Amino acid sequence: MSGGAWAGAAVAAVTAGYALVSRRLSTTAVSAPMVFTGFGVAIGPLGLGLLDLEHDAGPVLTLVEAALTLVLLTDAMSVRRRDLRVGGFLPVRLLGIGLPLTIGAGWLLAWPLLPGLTAWELALVGTILAPTDAALGKTAVSSPSVPVLVRSGLNVESGLNDGMALPFFVLFLAALPAATASEEGVAGVFWRALVLSSALGLAVGWGGAWVLRRSRERGWIADEWRQVFVKDDWITLF
Repeated sequence: MSGGAWAGAAVAAVTAGYALVSRRLSTTAVSAPMVFTGFGVAIGPLGLGLLDLEHDAGPVLTLVEAALTLVLLTDAMSVRRRDLRVGGFLPVRLLGIGLPLTIGAGWLLAWPLLPGLTAWELALVGTILAPTDAALGKTAVSSPSVPVLVRSGLNVESGLNDGMALPFFVLFLAALPAATASEEGVAGVFWRALVLSSALGLAVGWGGAWVLRRSRERGWIADEWRQVFVKDDWITLF
């Protein structure tokens, strides 16, 4: 077997193994990101060497992108509209006010720490670091000693902050002269990647949810196939 095949088998085995003890680990300080990050280091060049990043970079990048997409989608799907109104719209304030301020603070703090970067590169650093995933501190966030209001607000904010930070990231990336996105310009990227894509996403999402809900009401779709489209709770948003 090739190194990529061994790595794929190892990923499947670790995923299945974690699933078998996930409830037991949920009561400890060990979180899923810790397990999978440690596993990635173990099979990489610093560990067993099952992955050769020079030859397996393409499959590894595809795997990482797929895993990240699933994680972000799962987090966002658990958020409902009523969750945004928790504690006097605390999550909305965290996303609408706190996140931009955090990006700005990261931009300014990176300036003296990374003197070799341009202003727009520093802005990218601040944008990348701003949407911290609460899953990394899941044990502390889910602790009963933390007030319920704080826990709820952070859980909702962590599920949506990556999507909220994406427009800033795309615009700052387009502002870099050497970036591929700069060929289209900031205005072009703003229109195509943010306005047009957002409108298409909303239209397709709403239309798909409407069709799926009508099919469910008429009993046309089997329960096991309903998961192919979206999580059942997500449909209730529409």
